[in-house]
Amino acid sequence: MRVQEWGRARAGRSARWGRVGRAFLAAALCHAAAAGQGAEPLVAERITEANFALRSVGGMDATGGIDDWALSNGTLCAVVGDPSHETDLTAMGGALIDLAHCGRNDDQFLLYQELLNQTLREPVPVAGIEPLLTQKEATLVARGGRPDLEVTTRYTLDLESPTRLRVATEIERVAEGPALRGFSGAFANVRGLTPFGVNLGGNAPSSGFRHITWMGRGLQGVRQAARRLDLVVGVGAHGLTPGIAYGQRIVAARRVRANGRVDPLQPLVLADALANGIAIFSERFLLGGSRGLGWLELLQAGWMDLDVGDQLVLEQEMWVGDRADVASVTDQLLPNAATVRGHVPGGKVALHVDRLSDGPITQRWVGEDGHFALRLPPGRYLLRVRGEGARRAEREVTIGSEDLSLGELSLAAPARVTLPRGEPMRLVFLGQDGTPDPHFGDDQRGALYQGDSELIPAIPLQRDLHLSGTAHDPREAVLAPGRYRVIATRGPEFELSEAEIVVAEGTTTPLRLAPPTRAFDTPGWVGTDLHTHAAPSLDNGTPPEDRVRSLVADAVEVLVSSEHEQVFDFAPLLERMGLAERLPSLVGTEITSEARTELAPHSIGHANAFPIPVRRGSYRNGAPANEGVRWRDVFAELRALPQRPLVQLNHARFAARPLRPRAFLSHMGPAEAPYDSQRPLTAGSNAVLIEPDPTTGLRDIDFDAIELLNGRHRESYEVLREDWFSFLLQGERMTGTANSDSHFLGRVVAAPRTYVALEEGPFDGSRFVEALRSGRAIGTNGPWLQVELGGAGIGDTYRGGEATLRIRVDAASWVPVQRLRVYLSGQRVADREIQLPAEVELPMTFAEDGFVSVEVFGKADSLYEAVLPEHQPLAFSNPVWIDADGDGAWTPPGLQP
Repeated sequence: MRVQEWGRARAGRSARWGRVGRAFLAAALCHAAAAGQGAEPLVAERITEANFALRSVGGMDATGGIDDWALSNGTLCAVVGDPSHETDLTAMGGALIDLAHCGRNDDQFLLYQELLNQTLREPVPVAGIEPLLTQKEATLVARGGRPDLEVTTRYTLDLESPTRLRVATEIERVAEGPALRGFSGAFANVRGLTPFGVNLGGNAPSSGFRHITWMGRGLQGVRQAARRLDLVVGVGAHGLTPGIAYGQRIVAARRVRANGRVDPLQPLVLADALANGIAIFSERFLLGGSRGLGWLELLQAGWMDLDVGDQLVLEQEMWVGDRADVASVTDQLLPNAATVRGHVPGGKVALHVDRLSDGPITQRWVGEDGHFALRLPPGRYLLRVRGEGARRAEREVTIGSEDLSLGELSLAAPARVTLPRGEPMRLVFLGQDGTPDPHFGDDQRGALYQGDSELIPAIPLQRDLHLSGTAHDPREAVLAPGRYRVIATRGPEFELSEAEIVVAEGTTTPLRLAPPTRAFDTPGWVGTDLHTHAAPSLDNGTPPEDRVRSLVADAVEVLVSSEHEQVFDFAPLLERMGLAERLPSLVGTEITSEARTELAPHSIGHANAFPIPVRRGSYRNGAPANEGVRWRDVFAELRALPQRPLVQLNHARFAARPLRPRAFLSHMGPAEAPYDSQRPLTAGSNAVLIEPDPTTGLRDIDFDAIELLNGRHRESYEVLREDWFSFLLQGERMTGTANSDSHFLGRVVAAPRTYVALEEGPFDGSRFVEALRSGRAIGTNGPWLQVELGGAGIGDTYRGGEATLRIRVDAASWVPVQRLRVYLSGQRVADREIQLPAEVELPMTFAEDGFVSVEVFGKADSLYEAVLPEHQPLAFSNPVWIDADGDGAWTPPGLQP
């Protein structure tokens, strides 16, 4: 079968929205009753309006919808995306996108993507899906390839092994064409799943939770990372319930020649924080290949190819465990091994098991009751117990063929601290007198990724705890024995409160400190973070409840959901937590382009859009398509929605790596050169941004807002500020924003944040969006900034040729601010030192229309660094516009000479 046009069904997306709504109504009525009943355990069929309630998969990362393809054996439920639905990594569909236990709502599966020549630039094009059913198994057959290659992949569930999904891929050369040097099946982790590599047969060293980063490091990274493993387990996010794990196991790999000869191939495995890849090459290595992949092997691979009539075959299995640990998978693969039981007092610890001969073999999460059981083949092992509060213990054991009870594994009693109740705040714990900082939220896996020069932990250090002031807050925390300084904060509007505590092994110590008090008032303004992430994002495992607590703790006043490629509504969770009135929410998504295609050779970058309706039953809940298109195409889809969403361009520059993918202005989408802020939009490669679509008239530059400050990236802000001024000078108005882009609780949310001018009264989402779109906003990492020009405020227009600019700067005592700068139409016209609270008046005259913006900043001291690590105090205003001649029209001044 030859490849058909992969995008043939996109045009029908809008027409399906009405029937998607009807499908959701049916789903809401019968999904709970239908899930897991097993009346028809073997299923292979297309998802429709009529069967969506029965065939959809539930969970944080479930994305399948109507027109995708369902597969089930009553225990596992899977979804293969329709070829018309792009994946999270490519502009082509037809990949495995959901895999979970039926009716358990535990999907954390992101994507299984098949790649030719082991590169994302060559995803396997899928032309069609065919369902097959027998009495014993259900199969979805994905057929595709390219004109010279036919690729057939079979996804099969059966009744004999109900927690196993078989994946068999055959690639046949049917005509001469570009070389096929190899093939890989890539299992996306994207920091949501933690990979664990193991050789159950013991024929080579295992890697466990320690891997060499290969994504983005070219051939050098691939060469260093490739290993001979027979199993990689992607362990589900810590804290998400119910837990899950996915084991990708190699069964066989071979080349079948046209003359019937079969040559076994040696698969190699690459695993890091972003993806696992099982790679096979088209030929056996004549030299080397037994230990991994070196320069010698790569040199040989450069000459490999398939002859016409030859096939490459890769057979895999995906085993699904029902806990977020490795043993939930390895126990299934060792059914005849001895069962080892034991008990760890104190509970909630991780048990790591290493073979003394060749490294890690499994890992077991031990729950509250402290009891555990797991299966191990005969051998000598080191058992390592890891618990909260840096508690550690080890024991060597010998396992035979008989079951074994280990009794109790001793572990130090925890040192506990009881937390304040009833008040929202973020608590920062700092170790004193040699006591290390804590690592709250540690999954006890110890996952590390080796980059070019350093080991990178899978989870950033989290020394903060978040309290929402509700019954959903944790009551206590476990610390390593020692002395701690504890700082309570509620964000930049509040002062700090501090206490010192000493905790000892086996004791419980109350933490007593006053809640933070307000440092200054912000009447008529609401603080928000327009760019945060939780588990519904493809690259995240933060439980949504934890994310909500973090937002409330740092005094965020409006929640805007911005999950990657997923439209997620926090409102039901806020209602359950009793926070709906305190924290109003808007539904949105982060549009996350990754594919490099002819139309977008560097991808088009990332942008947030809100509000967007949740369209349950639609693929990705209605997130817009964005791979292999231009921004103007995305805008056209968004503007067809009932309420026009605001679109914010995210992290458009990375100063340290100017050509980094997804930094939109650094690669200009379809153009070949970065945006040049010193040249007009009509000049050279800049002109692509204002090229109108012949049908809609929309342009790639038609964003409503641009994220000037992303997290702690101060250098990128300074570059983006010049881009922003360049746009404004040429009449392209975009609101400047500041957001945290926090993916983990170890990265402070709402640092920085955006304040939006909003009248007092009940929250109105439409007014909030309109105020933001109109530029009535400031961005800050601590300082509070008020700006008025002749009575006109931020986002408003002053009419006249002269006026006094009045600026007031406030900040809490822990936020150092030393300097103020004023810009007139992008040119700095004032730069002075200030002391807080500061009130500055600056007479100004205007020869032409333009705009005024203000910036204040300071240098972080030790206290500020403790509260906001790696940040620097900064605040900026959006413009006050100037109609100098008072004609009622604003004329862009153009780029300054």
